[in-house]
Amino acid sequence: MIADGTPILGLTGWAGTFAALDISAVVCMVLLAFVAIAEERKIRYLKKRETKKS
Repeated sequence: MIADGTPILGLTGWAGTFAALDISAVVCMVLLAFVAIAEERKIRYLKKRETKKS
């Protein structure tokens, strides 16, 4: 079972738990940055298209 001391990056116990938590937090921040950049580009594109029509 996973609770039997499965090492994460060579760490077990609380150290492995917090290593996995830190890694997942960093991955989430990177993904959120990609989404924010894509949304900003979409907003600017739509705004430019809107002003071009008028």
